Amino acid sequence: MAKTLHIQQSVIDSEAEALRVIYEQKIDKKIMSQAAFAKKFHIGTTQSSVNHYLRGRQALNLKAALKFATGLKCQVSSFSPRLAKELDIERIFAKYSENYVINESPPFDITVEFDRFMNDFFSEYKRRDVPSHIKKTLLDVLKTAPEKP
Repeated sequence: MAKTLHIQQSVIDSEAEALRVIYEQKIDKKIMSQAAFAKKFHIGTTQSSVNHYLRGRQALNLKAALKFATGLKCQVSSFSPRLAKELDIERIFAKYSENYVINESPPFDITVEFDRFMNDFFSEYKRRDVPSHIKKTLLDVLKTAPEKP
């Protein structure tokens, strides 16, 4: 079962307000309805999905934020600094993971390579505030890494 993160209502409201302002500036209601926007950018299945995000009834998640940013031709950071930080962390994580190819034939030492990867990744974020759910995910990955022989 997936865990739901608790996001303060004030953060949800602030993100929704910023998103709504951008949406109203960039989308002409006469040309594209919320239902059409939802369908075109795969944000839920109905107009109410878009409206719930714009009104703060539904907290933005990274997937929805990226879809809104695409549809509105803007950056996630322009309406959600919280999700922009998460996206930044995921991009850095992806950048580092591309640099580490695990040799799956003998000698097989995934632990050494994984330790090096984690050290490099966290050194990038020493001065940054890594959200606790990202830290937890990384720690869960660490726990499942193979034991050193």
